[in-house]
Amino acid sequence: MDHSKTGIAFLARIVAAIVAVAAVVVAQSSLSTVLATSQVTNSSNTNATGDDSELTTFEEEALGTQEEERTMATQNDDHGNTIGGNDTTNGTEDPRISTEPLSSPQPSPAAAPTDNTIVLQGTVSSPGEEAGPFQIIDLLPPALNGTVYTGWVTYTASKPVFVAPLNTYGVADTAINPDFGDLFVFPGIPNSTMIAPAITMPNYTTQEQINSDIPMPDIFSATVPFSASGLSVGTLDGEPFIVSYTVYATVHTAETVNNVDSAVIDPIIVEEIMNETAVAATVVSGSAFLNETAYSPNPIEIENGETVTWVNKDFDPHTVTSGAFGDEDAGQVFDSGYMAPQSMFSFTFEEEGEFNYFCAIHPNMVGTVIVD
Repeated sequence: MDHSKTGIAFLARIVAAIVAVAAVVVAQSSLSTVLATSQVTNSSNTNATGDDSELTTFEEEALGTQEEERTMATQNDDHGNTIGGNDTTNGTEDPRISTEPLSSPQPSPAAAPTDNTIVLQGTVSSPGEEAGPFQIIDLLPPALNGTVYTGWVTYTASKPVFVAPLNTYGVADTAINPDFGDLFVFPGIPNSTMIAPAITMPNYTTQEQINSDIPMPDIFSATVPFSASGLSVGTLDGEPFIVSYTVYATVHTAETVNNVDSAVIDPIIVEEIMNETAVAATVVSGSAFLNETAYSPNPIEIENGETVTWVNKDFDPHTVTSGAFGDEDAGQVFDSGYMAPQSMFSFTFEEEGEFNYFCAIHPNMVGTVIVD
């Protein structure tokens, strides 16, 4: 046997094996380059056009494998939030896998009250003796910006209180023809805004209507719908009370229309009336909190047979009532009755003497007419 030939053949086989291995390595490197290029091309061009016809079967399988890896690496937590997976085998993020959370439906939160809904709840007492007959509580103070509340109030009170949705309106410095009558008003606001309550007395659920074997206090409960610029409850007889309530209302911006032109007395006529009277007296602004200075001038001095005309220049209603508060003969000589803001009352004195008078709504207001 020729050993030299055998050695040469063996070396040839080793070289051939090395060449084959090198070819495999080169092929694998080329495949990786092709895959990377295909991925870039696919994201920038193929996905934009939807055309993947130029991909080889080999490349399609490689891309499919990458997509499967993304799917397996992305998991949902218990709340439906997506978590991007990371390749931690070498301590670095796998650039093939997105760590951005995917969009997924979230549970809808419980419906919360919107900005135009209000809910109020409380227990309050009326103002007490200092307020005189006006035992009134503003559950929703009157709005001055055109706001209107629409809703309902549920309450229970210790006295049979009225419910008064409050309407507001602006007035000018003019007198109203008494033929049109007067609107009942609550104390106004010193910006020419009047408050006209729509007073209602509900049909109450009372103690007698409740089948109970246990002692109970007198209760007066009701649910009342309303739509107005504000809301009050109260009494006008000076009786104090306690009320526990819940108010639910939506808030609206109203279109306001004020037009009482047909009821306004012509200023010329007002001037003529004042000129025909001996003394033009006024109920001054803020008089509800005054005493001897509530009527001006005070005292009034006139001759027998002359006329005095009072004009209510306050934003509250008042009266001009002869006598003193609590007298049995109060109002027998003269009594204006209810005087709305800007209204007038005239009386001609035909007897000499000294005549005291007061406001039946605000008994602290007092005045005197001296007739010679």
